[in-house]
Amino acid sequence: MPATFCSCFTMCLNIVFNQVFIYGAYGWTGLGFIGSPLATVASTFVQLFLFVTYTIVIKGYHKQYWGGWTWDCIKKERVQVFLALAIPMGASSVVDWASATVAGAFSGYLGPNIAASNAVMNGLFGVVNSCVSGFSGATQIRMSRYLGKGSADSAKRVLYMGGSIVMGCSVVLLFVFFPFRRNLFGIWSNDPVIVEMCSDAIVVFVICILVAFVRFLLTACMNALSKADLNLLANNIASWCVYVPLSYVLPITLKWGLDGFWIADTLGEFIKAMILVWGVLQVDWNVAAKEAQNAAESGDVEVEEEQELNQMKNEALITPTGLKSPASTLGMTPGRTPTAMRRSLNATPKAKRTASLHV
Repeated sequence: MPATFCSCFTMCLNIVFNQVFIYGAYGWTGLGFIGSPLATVASTFVQLFLFVTYTIVIKGYHKQYWGGWTWDCIKKERVQVFLALAIPMGASSVVDWASATVAGAFSGYLGPNIAASNAVMNGLFGVVNSCVSGFSGATQIRMSRYLGKGSADSAKRVLYMGGSIVMGCSVVLLFVFFPFRRNLFGIWSNDPVIVEMCSDAIVVFVICILVAFVRFLLTACMNALSKADLNLLANNIASWCVYVPLSYVLPITLKWGLDGFWIADTLGEFIKAMILVWGVLQVDWNVAAKEAQNAAESGDVEVEEEQELNQMKNEALITPTGLKSPASTLGMTPGRTPTAMRRSLNATPKAKRTASLHV
């Protein structure tokens, strides 16, 4: 609840900051366009201040886990553990942001109207993603839980249930988007040209969303199975071999305009989904459940599930959805599944020292 309050307060404050920094107040004329990013930076600092004040100053949550600065923090084996976790996660983030940035930069070649329309549709995509990311995250957590208990059938049942819910959300969104598309795009822009351009591309936009929803669920499934490496592989192949090249060829070379960008994104998401479908079909669920159950015996599954849920909630609250690209939604960072937990725990210096005592 405190995190929710801080995020909601910061969101409202960001609206005020944007109004003041862009258009000014009390006789001040404002900064114009540059005021928008400055407003975002200012509200982000306020959010950080609120989180630090609550977690460190008021509650002191850090005391249980952090004993202060010591030279032990930078020992070689501790740094190696940190880099082993940080480098793959950072590489995934670079892939996500770099591909989206390169593809987004291509829209600038087609003029301000195309660039603005693409930005508006990305904004709506981020909001729509919020409608389904919770179900995908819940599917991942519950699948991890049942796999940790050795129940492959229950894990598959959760996957089917998650798929049904996601498809149900897709149908609901279809009935909302088509009749109210101009009203929705009008939230981001009051320019009739921009709104009309976005409305004309609504068909391919909705298809992209439907394909992306399936991919989100499959990504969550592979994370639950501790196979996030396949997510990274699919992300790299689809982003750099499909999404980025087609983001130039379709809208610019073939002159498909705004539709071309979203067709490229749709094909990229489709390739990701196909790779992940192949991965799911290769899974021996009984073996996966047994491995997860063996891994879960080294820890408290209930505690790990709560930690994973809190981690997902905090990430969703701290990182604005609008700052995430369509290519990077439901990222490549693996969840705290039983198998992943065991691998990470075995990499810690304490675990290595304990293991050496039994040799």
